[in-house]
Parts: sequence; C-alpha cells; structure tokens
Amino acid sequence: MTIRTLFLSYYHAKRILRAGKVWMAVLAVPFIMAGSRVVFPSSSITLTVAWACPFLCAVFALGLVYLQREKDAACGFEAGLKCCPMPDSALLASRVLTWGVIFLAQMAVFTLVLLLRF
Repeated sequence: MTIRTLFLSYYHAKRILRAGKVWMAVLAVPFIMAGSRVVFPSSSITLTVAWACPFLCAVFALGLVYLQREKDAACGFEAGLKCCPMPDSALLASRVLTWGVIFLAQMAVFTLVLLLRF
C-alpha cells in the first residue's frame, strides 16, 4: 500500500509540473522573494516578504494540488482512482506527499538563493 501511495504521489507531482509553465512559476515565487531580500537587504518590506515566503509557498503548492484534483474530477480521472483497489486515505496521502514535495522544492530554492548571498 505504501509503494502505491508513493508511486501515485510521484505521478501527481510529475503531472502538475509537466503542465505548461507551472514549473517556472513554482521556482519563480521563492526566487523572486529571496532575490528581493538579496538586492534590498536593509528594507523592512523585503524582510517581511522573506518571513512570509514559507506561508505563501505553502499556499501556492496547496493551490496547485487542489487545481490538479479539480482537473482530475472534471475529466473523470478522480472517479477512476476511487474505483481502484486503493483506499481513499492512500489517495489523500499521495496528494499530501505531492504538496510536501513541491513545498520542499520551493523552500530549497529560497534557501539556496539566500545562502548564495549571505
């Protein structure tokens, strides 16, 4: 069951990041926030943005997973997943893992940009 959940999580993340220019937006959000902190290090606005970045990235990643779920429900893919021999909790866990992977990737970009400067 765990292997199926991990595989489905990988599949969801791959489908989300393959959709158009989404992967650029996923990396651009933390890059812009960290870049503004690097360019204007003494500004109080950029300090506030840097503190809010984890929250904003978490909401962004959650929005991506939710939009993918809605897209799956509209085309019937969600119903097909619910009919497979896999409990709904495993499906939910796969979506949560997908959210975690996208969020951690964004935080890694944010941290790397800040580490390169400071």
